[in-house]
Amino acid sequence: MTLANPIRILLVDDHAVLRESLASMLGLEEGFKIIGQAGNAAEAIRSHAALHPDVTLLDVRLPGKDGFHVLECLRQKTPAARVIMLASSSLAHEVRRARDMGAMGFLPKQVTLAQLAGSVRRVYAGKTSWEHSGSVPQPLIQALSARELEVLDCLRRGLTNAETGKVLGISDHTVKHHVKAVIDKLEAADRTEAVARGFELGLLS
Repeated sequence: MTLANPIRILLVDDHAVLRESLASMLGLEEGFKIIGQAGNAAEAIRSHAALHPDVTLLDVRLPGKDGFHVLECLRQKTPAARVIMLASSSLAHEVRRARDMGAMGFLPKQVTLAQLAGSVRRVYAGKTSWEHSGSVPQPLIQALSARELEVLDCLRRGLTNAETGKVLGISDHTVKHHVKAVIDKLEAADRTEAVARGFELGLLS
């Protein structure tokens, strides 16, 4: 790809400093041009429609509507959209979901600039780039204990810590400990996301 006809890239990430840093680094790569940035789902959808990027780098976790919502909207409006999903950690179920929804790649944010640039070039060429992270270890979801699964089910039912403690016969302090463990192990932001991940992973039905 020549400088006269660069790969036009849209960056979507809610962390402004990280986004600007990524824009600066990718902007120095020969044949790349950063044409837009977005910090949330609405901005991402508007920017994509207005700018028609060649490749979109899309963070999975965004405030409000997440990256999967954005991916779904982009694919509905532009079926040929080339999207690479980015995440702090590459969870197997998220990679599968991205693939099923039409993304062309999924990378952990720990990849090197060379790896990221290579993935952008491959996706622009119509190829895919799944977990192309070299030696970067991919974290796995830690298994929940039997008690933590019970607590997760209580979260699904919308029970408070006090109500969960009564149901399971344990103290509020112990419930708080288990709730934190569940959220941490599922790499969720809060109780609601923990329940959503529980369903995605087949831990809840």
